[in-house]
Amino acid sequence: MNRILENDFYRAGTLQALKAGTQAVMFALFFVFCGFAVAMVIQRSFLVGLAVLLGIGLVGFMLCWPEAGTMFVMFVVYSNLAVAILHFRSQNQPINGPMDTGLKSWLLGSVGLVLLVPLFYYLIVRRDRIILDRTFKYILLFMVALLVTSVFCRDEFLAATQILDFLIEGLVLYLLIINVVRDWATLRKVIWTVLLAGVFMGSLTIFQEATHTTQNDYWGLAQRGGVFGVGQNGNTKIIRTRAAGPIGQENRYAQIMLVLIPLAVFRFRNERSRFLRLAALGSAVVIIGAIILTFSRGAFVSLLTLLFLMLGLHYIKRSYVFIALVLGSILVVTAEPDYLARLGSLGRVGALFNRSEDARPDTDISAMRRFAGNLASLEVWMDYPILGVGPGLYAKYYATPAVNRLGLIQQEKNYPSHNLYLEMAAETGALGLTCFMAIIVQLVIRLWSERKQLAGKDSEASDLATAFFLSIIAYLTSAIFEHLAYPRYFWLLIALATVAARCVRAEGEPEPEILRPALTL
Repeated sequence: MNRILENDFYRAGTLQALKAGTQAVMFALFFVFCGFAVAMVIQRSFLVGLAVLLGIGLVGFMLCWPEAGTMFVMFVVYSNLAVAILHFRSQNQPINGPMDTGLKSWLLGSVGLVLLVPLFYYLIVRRDRIILDRTFKYILLFMVALLVTSVFCRDEFLAATQILDFLIEGLVLYLLIINVVRDWATLRKVIWTVLLAGVFMGSLTIFQEATHTTQNDYWGLAQRGGVFGVGQNGNTKIIRTRAAGPIGQENRYAQIMLVLIPLAVFRFRNERSRFLRLAALGSAVVIIGAIILTFSRGAFVSLLTLLFLMLGLHYIKRSYVFIALVLGSILVVTAEPDYLARLGSLGRVGALFNRSEDARPDTDISAMRRFAGNLASLEVWMDYPILGVGPGLYAKYYATPAVNRLGLIQQEKNYPSHNLYLEMAAETGALGLTCFMAIIVQLVIRLWSERKQLAGKDSEASDLATAFFLSIIAYLTSAIFEHLAYPRYFWLLIALATVAARCVRAEGEPEPEILRPALTL
């Protein structure tokens, strides 16, 4: 009902909006001309003038259509487009190297500034109120916990850098998103935008694999990650590289693609257009194909967990799952048999828990490193149970000594813990971990409650709550195997899930009574 009233409101104001839009376009064109002229006079450069023209033109366009700026930022952030191109321009430096950290933060901050244009429209032009919801208060509480845990750490500068990154990629990004994605219609467009970003990344990955052009990273948008052995050719070991997309890290790439699957199923279930339903189905196929090409075992376990959850919640039909499994198995066996070899290495994980020294050579070295890293972070947490060692300090100062003390593996590089929860506990103690989990738990409970309340009343609203509930669970499951790197994806997901909970709650509210004037004789 609220969506119907919203549509009626916009239809009623169409003429006024067109008039205001025409005036805005005229003003925008005037300022574009002025900016171009000033740039040409001062810099005496056509390219500078053209850049100013395009910049002012983009601002004017977004003032007329505020959602355009929101969609632009969502696509650029989720596809990691800007950072990937930065990596391409500086291929001699690793994308996660320390020299790139400040530049990447500045670059992401600049992209995020585009959201100020639609925010200006909503707050100044439409005079809407700024949104500060319950989840934002929990995020503020988590920030306080980060500040407290950094007071007594051994490297205050590094801790301050981590807190600054959280402010840019976490708190500020969350606040901007919940204030520019204000209604159901905009959220629907945002969902399609992030799905389009997933299809963009996945299609390039699949094309790279199909054309055997793995040596070409396509301007940093189709990078290759780690390697693994697939057999022997005489004395030569045959290895395969893993797709890492524009992220540059294969497991992280699989994680951000994984959370898109429930959103693709959501649009497949609720789109009325056959074309859009096919587009949603196609996006799910491309995304799963890209996940397979990462050869991520953690993503495989998370994908199975997500599949069983969707079946248990009746979010996807059993017949669809059966068909997908049969076709997927045939495709993997014929096109990517190395994926089966990669999954076969999961059988060696059990050797981790075998105390016999004879079993050690059969243990997967990557799994052993992860296991040792998790045990080490758990021990560090036990040493600093309340406040931890400080944000961002575990990998640099504590990881290697703690791992080597275990005697399971000799570690020379400062690897982080491959577990979000254990690393969060080691760095921020029980205080930080509790505040962090409170953000997630209260949001998941809200989504689950709204889903149950609207089940049978409004299927699309109920499916929306279910989709983001499943996406968060998928992220949390994959976080068992990964630490909180690239935090912008996590906070982006939390922000969109909060907007979804708000839209669903609005759908469940009772309709306002319409007061009609009394008839008098």
